[in-house]
Amino acid sequence: MSEPIKLEKKFRYCYECDGFPCARVKRLDKRYRTKYEMSMIENLEYIRDILEKIMLDADKYESSNYAKKAAWWRGATLRLEKAVGKETAIRIMESCGRKCCGGTYRKHAEKYWMESESVEDFLDKLNNYVWHGQVVGIGGGRLKYKQFFESALGRAVEVDLLQSIITGADSCEFIIHI
Repeated sequence: MSEPIKLEKKFRYCYECDGFPCARVKRLDKRYRTKYEMSMIENLEYIRDILEKIMLDADKYESSNYAKKAAWWRGATLRLEKAVGKETAIRIMESCGRKCCGGTYRKHAEKYWMESESVEDFLDKLNNYVWHGQVVGIGGGRLKYKQFFESALGRAVEVDLLQSIITGADSCEFIIHI
């Protein structure tokens, strides 16, 4: 057995490590090839290749204004659709949208709802705190809002996307069915 690689930073994917593929990943790959007829190494390389295409110029994103961020997201969404197909791209964006509404956002949602005297008061609190200046994706934003409102209200809601900056509108607009 080989010596474990000592990492000085965390990685999201094995392929980000200079030691990729390490002995552990190679053993896992061999087992998956035998049991499932698929390669973990090839899958990780595929993910890397797709991410590199989709995240093109991501380093410029943080310093951009909202219009440039929207344009970057539009390009990234189109590259994702081209790489994996529209249905898979939507599933990926929706998954990201759910993750985007993390614990902190959900706690704020619950707090604001508890402090509000009405739905209108709740919406005013949200508009003054959470959503200003955010660029949201085609599928991701809808799921982010869905999770946010479900956390606040403690029940299922439906969210429809009316328009999005990414699709060329001046703002993102949603209907929240509570």
